[in-house]
Amino acid sequence: KSDLPALFEEKLKYVKSRPDPRFCTSSNDENDHAYCYPLLPSFYFTISSMSPSGLKFVSQYLEDNPIHTKDRNQMKKLLQDVTIIIKHTSKYRRAHLSFLIESIQKYYPGMQILVGDDTPFVESHMPFPSSENVRRLSLLQNSGISYGRNKLVEAATTKYVLLLDDDNFFWEDTSIESFYEILEKDPEIHLVGGTYIDVVGKRSRLGYIKYVSFKNPYSYALDLQIDSRNWLNMVYTEKEIGDYGKNCRRTNSTHNFFMARKETLLKVPWRSKLKMNEHEFFFLDLGMRHRYGIVECPQVTVLHNMFPRSLTYSSSSSRYTEFCRAFKMLCREYNSFRGFRTPWVQADCEEQTACVLLGASNRKEMADENGPWSRATRCTSFLSPSCDL
Repeated sequence: KSDLPALFEEKLKYVKSRPDPRFCTSSNDENDHAYCYPLLPSFYFTISSMSPSGLKFVSQYLEDNPIHTKDRNQMKKLLQDVTIIIKHTSKYRRAHLSFLIESIQKYYPGMQILVGDDTPFVESHMPFPSSENVRRLSLLQNSGISYGRNKLVEAATTKYVLLLDDDNFFWEDTSIESFYEILEKDPEIHLVGGTYIDVVGKRSRLGYIKYVSFKNPYSYALDLQIDSRNWLNMVYTEKEIGDYGKNCRRTNSTHNFFMARKETLLKVPWRSKLKMNEHEFFFLDLGMRHRYGIVECPQVTVLHNMFPRSLTYSSSSSRYTEFCRAFKMLCREYNSFRGFRTPWVQADCEEQTACVLLGASNRKEMADENGPWSRATRCTSFLSPSCDL
């Protein structure tokens, strides 16, 4: 299963997270433990079902030096022209954010990082600290992802920004140079994104790692289709890699891992009222309304930390209750359509309901009307108080 020395691997089974005084004090509760006490990064994924990706990550991350040997001129341009922006979503994801920043500094030392933080200040959870090349932007409490991202774009002083979620982290294949090169060469392209590799796992109640597994890379490149009911469907693309350049393709959507022109994001900002489901609205505004070119490069991947979410985190975040509000707004503003469907949500504008779906992992599943994924798991009327705009 592993090429790590057996004794070394055996010792790692007992590696436990250590308290980080930047995040929590000793007064944390049970839910806080796994989310405020980051595991030692060099051991983070060594206890795993050693997939090729997992083994690759472990072997490279145990190296002391940055992995990439970059062209100095290219690196200088990246440092001058790109700011990484991260909207921090909850105090329960401080450990995720800490590891993300460490991974960025490993592969792109010196790159400017802006962290937008709208989490309420409480004594046991200190604000995320600023440091060299890392600046914390204090935001209105619970102002949400969209508002926070817009403020981060405004605060950036470079011509490009690289957007990340706070539960991403870099590895060897997070090579953002290709994003930069496309934006530099083609003025018709305004946003270039990559793909996710989910990393799932489980810890014991005492904080020990039980297992970790790396999933296959997956895309969120979507095409737009209008069906016979006049519904706008966002479906997984059929475009092959190579549709744009050698390793990329045109699309209407990517993951929240992309590089974009700052001036474009100032012209087409996220809808500040939306704390959830901002994704569909943002890409419809960008690609359909403004016709800005979007490209996905699937070979550029970022790791996505999918360790089980804290129940306290989920219940404390108003984002999880606002999918209906977003699609009600979508029906109003894109009112030439009778409904919308994405891999995760469908909204019937005539019936005035929005439903969360089980989710489709690919185009074939999404096209199967009788497939189990298409059964709605939760529907909300636009007339519900929780759906008020």
